[in-house]
Order: sequence, then structure tokens, then C-alpha cells
Amino acid sequence: MLFRHALVPFIFRFRVRRLTNWISLQSSTSLGIINTPLRTHIARVLAAEPSIILADEPTGNLDSSSGAEIMGIIKGLHQAGNTIVLITHDSSVAGQAQRKVYVHDGILTEREART
Repeated sequence: MLFRHALVPFIFRFRVRRLTNWISLQSSTSLGIINTPLRTHIARVLAAEPSIILADEPTGNLDSSSGAEIMGIIKGLHQAGNTIVLITHDSSVAGQAQRKVYVHDGILTEREART
């Protein structure tokens, strides 16, 4: 049992490295618009293999090219079977979602599903 727990940091680092490479491959250009710290942060989140990924304003402080790249990664994660909850004020980002839920003053006001 102790040996298995001793391997956790190595397994986690391997997952982070593998996911960082996957994220790099998802890049929309060969230059890789997204900077390395952001790629590593995304990989660390994914290495924990969460059942639900909460993305709060994932494109909020990025330029449009980097934002598009992040949305491409999020779409790839969704297509791979991950559940994504995306929180945003950006209507162009929200427009890419399969389902939308609107909250106003803490109250669910509207639901929309793409057909």
C-alpha cells in the first residue's frame, strides 16, 4: 500500500507531461499561441482526471487568438467525453456551448439547448 502511494507524484508528473503535449498538439498554429505556464496549469487540472471541469471565464484575460485556442481545447475535452461547465459573460464563448443556462441575480431565468 505504501509503495503505491509513493508512486503518486511520479504518476501525476507523467500525466501532466502527457497532457501538456496533448494541449500543445491542440494548438491552432505551429507556434502555439498559448504560453507554457497556461498549458501547464491546464494539464495539472486535467491530470487529476476530474469528472466535471469547471471553467470560469477561461478566455477572460486572453486576446482573441489565445481565447480561440482555449475554446478549441475545451471542445476537444468535451468531444473526448468530459463534462464541462463553462461560466462566462462573453456571448461569443457562450454561443459555442451545446446547452446554455442563464442566471440573473442568482436565479435561473432561462435554458437553451442547441438543436
